[in-house]
Amino acid sequence: MPDQPEYLTLLEMGRRGGALVARMIREIGRRSPLLAALKFKSVDAGGEHYSQVTEEPEAQRRPLNGKYTPSSAVTTPGFAPLYIYGTEISHDRASKRMKLADPVRDTVRAARGLQRLADRDLVWGNPADNELELPGLYYWAEHSLDPSISSISAGADDGGAALAVSLLRDAIDLVDPEPALIVCSGPLRNLLTGAAENTGVSGFITHKKNEFGSRITHFDNIPIVVVGRGPQRMPILGFNEASAGATPTATSLYIFAHERGEGFYPFQNGDIYVDPINGGVQKVRDLEWLIGTLAIGDNPVVRIKHIGNKPIVR
Repeated sequence: MPDQPEYLTLLEMGRRGGALVARMIREIGRRSPLLAALKFKSVDAGGEHYSQVTEEPEAQRRPLNGKYTPSSAVTTPGFAPLYIYGTEISHDRASKRMKLADPVRDTVRAARGLQRLADRDLVWGNPADNELELPGLYYWAEHSLDPSISSISAGADDGGAALAVSLLRDAIDLVDPEPALIVCSGPLRNLLTGAAENTGVSGFITHKKNEFGSRITHFDNIPIVVVGRGPQRMPILGFNEASAGATPTATSLYIFAHERGEGFYPFQNGDIYVDPINGGVQKVRDLEWLIGTLAIGDNPVVRIKHIGNKPIVR
C-alpha cells in the first residue's frame, strides 16, 4: 500500500479521465449528494493490511465475514473486500450486477443505475445478514463496539417520534472523530428546514453549493446530504422503517466522521472505469467501480432511528 494514499472526490476522478468518464461522473455526482461529498481512498489491488491489539478503537475495522469481541484481538487478512458495481460483470462472490436494458444507447441510465445501487448500499449494506453486502452506515452504527452510543432512538412513540434538535446536537457530539456529514431523506431534510423558519425552533440551517453546483443544506455548519431512491426507485431512507412501536412508519438519520484515514470512508481499486463503444464519448459498453468501506475511530458513525414524519421540536 502506498505511504501516501490518494483520497479523491468524484470531481477529481473526472478530471483524471477522458470525456466519457467525466460525463458519467457528472451524472453520478449531480444525482447523488452523498457520492459527491465523499472522498474515496485509493488502494492497490492487494488491498490493505492491518494489525490490531485488543480493545483498540481501530478494532472496529473488520474483514469480510470477520468477527469481533472486546476480549479478542483482530488481525485482518491481507486483503480488503472490494464490492464491484457495474454492468455485466462478475468477480468471485463479492459482486454487484446491474444489467442495462440497452447498454449501447442508454449511457445516462448506466450512470443513474450505478449511483442508485451505490447510494443504497452505502446506507443499508449489511454483511452481517449477507456476506456479499458492502458494509454501509447502518452496519457500522449497529455493529459498533458500543451500540448504545452509535444507535440511538428518537423516542418510543408508535410510528416514530418527532426529531428533537437537542437530540440531533447530542448525537453530533457523540461522533468521534469530528463529525463531517449528516445523511437523511429529502422529506426529513425539509422538516429540518421548515423548523429553522419556525421562531420557536429556529436558526440552525444554512445553504451552500457543492462542487457540482447542487444546493446543500447545512445544520450547524455540517452538510446534510440527501439520499433519494435506490434500485427500482425505492426510497433509501423513507418513512417505512420500524418504529419503537408496531407501526413501520419511521426513518433514520446518520451522522459520521469523514477524514483522511479516520471516520467512515470508502476505498476503491482504481477510479470508475468506463469502457466506451468504438472509442466514442457518448455511448458506454461497460461501467465498473470497485469499492469498499471502513469505519475507523472511537464512534465514527451515529444513527438516530425511530424518527416519525412529524414537525421537528426543540
